[in-house]
Amino acid sequence: MVTGTAYTPKETIAYENKIFAVFQQKYPGTVFLGPTELRLKFFLPMPKKAKKAERASMMDYSLRPTVKYDCDNLAKTVLDGLFSEDGCVVKLVVEKYYAEDDKVGVYVEIEDQLHETQLADVDFNLDELIACG
Repeated sequence: MVTGTAYTPKETIAYENKIFAVFQQKYPGTVFLGPTELRLKFFLPMPKKAKKAERASMMDYSLRPTVKYDCDNLAKTVLDGLFSEDGCVVKLVVEKYYAEDDKVGVYVEIEDQLHETQLADVDFNLDELIACG
């Protein structure tokens, strides 16, 4: 049995607050109440030492990130930033891809079934998320 209290680093809290602020700026006053489905696509930086053939495979998504930055940790930071209570999330799809430096980020697609609302194209700077994850 695990006991104790969870600790969230200040940097992570700051990034969660930034996620909330960016989302509210794009979709003011949006609150998720009902069954909500979420798709997160993380575009991670390519390793600096990747060879040309590897980079080509990364760009066509046939080579995907399988090390560092666990899907669950990346998703948790976004969920904690978007939801005060993420119990309304009934479906969560998390994907990781490699991307060129100028394309690194997070794409979020949300569907709130109660309001029949679909929100998409919410992007966040991944550098800060990686620093927190």
